[in-house]
Amino acid sequence: MSEIRVDADVDVLSVADVMSLGTAEGPCVSIYMPTHRSGRETLQGPVRLRNLINTARSELSGFDVAETIIEAILAPLESLVDDRGFWQHTADGLGLFSSAGRFERYRVPLPLTEEVVVASSFRVRPLLSFASRDETFFVLSLSQNAVQLFEATRSAITMLDLGSTATSMDDALVLEDPERRLQFRSTGGGGVEFHGHGTGAELDKTTIQRFLRVVDRGVCERLGEARGPLVLACVDYYLPLYRSVTRYPNVFDAAVTGNPERRSPAELHADALRLIESRPGGVDHPAIDRYRAGVGTGTTVSAIADVVTRAREGRVDTLLVTDVPPVWGRVAPDTGTVVTSPRASIDDEDLIDRAVFETLATGGEVVVTDVATLGTATGVAATLRY
Repeated sequence: MSEIRVDADVDVLSVADVMSLGTAEGPCVSIYMPTHRSGRETLQGPVRLRNLINTARSELSGFDVAETIIEAILAPLESLVDDRGFWQHTADGLGLFSSAGRFERYRVPLPLTEEVVVASSFRVRPLLSFASRDETFFVLSLSQNAVQLFEATRSAITMLDLGSTATSMDDALVLEDPERRLQFRSTGGGGVEFHGHGTGAELDKTTIQRFLRVVDRGVCERLGEARGPLVLACVDYYLPLYRSVTRYPNVFDAAVTGNPERRSPAELHADALRLIESRPGGVDHPAIDRYRAGVGTGTTVSAIADVVTRAREGRVDTLLVTDVPPVWGRVAPDTGTVVTSPRASIDDEDLIDRAVFETLATGGEVVVTDVATLGTATGVAATLRY
């Protein structure tokens, strides 16, 4: 096994980081924006951020925040505008969090929607799916001339030794049928020139499936009991053919398309990570089924005030959240009563984010899903411990 450390210009956002963001004292400014990894589009980043800072300044002034505090909050953001080195190493999205005495930035492989939020706490939900997917996945680089298998996380990619597994179509067909294999030779453009009987289309599909079946046997043997997503990097027509022969239970439904021989491991990693992070979160999570089974039994809540209250009491085992707009409000410090507000003020926060912070602080789990899957009117729900 050989390890290839990859600088994918992506920052790790852990659950502990989210919990830490929840302890910040307001006023808090949260900024989200899309960014670009390369090309002339990278020049848009500083200009876009400057405009978002101006929006934050206007909102802070509108809330009558003292000018000295405004400057303390915005100074780290201002310095980032002129940081040329930073803008040359961005990912697909950027989350910025600044308050007086606190500044955090996270580059993520998610094309984030532009947003500025000024509130009493940071807005974290747009990044929750990224924080909750700290998983291992696999990349199968698949061409007729070369087969490579990688194990990957957000920050690294490792090449796995395939042992005696065939690593080219020539080798695979020899292993499968050494006496009666079809004679062919690989061509430079990733295609195959066939010599044999039968129509070209039938021969092409049959031969490729034989090749992929041999590869799959080696991949399944190497991965053993692993069940992480397997992303193919291949020409587009290989994906349905591989899915038709594979025994691996979790082949990703989209591929990094094109000839993978022309991509470095770092490029394969970045492209595969974008696919992994583009998934709707938590659609098949068992917590969804547990919540549905518990509805009507007194072990679940979905009204926002009930969710926040139970989270503060440490009773939430699993919190289910979606990307619905913020629900503004506050928790009265004297009584603990949850009060909703028709519009945001400097003393308000997103109550769903507050439920996230409280759930994590008491050892609960947060699962990100979508509104259609969750099926609640509030876009949030919780399964209780007791």
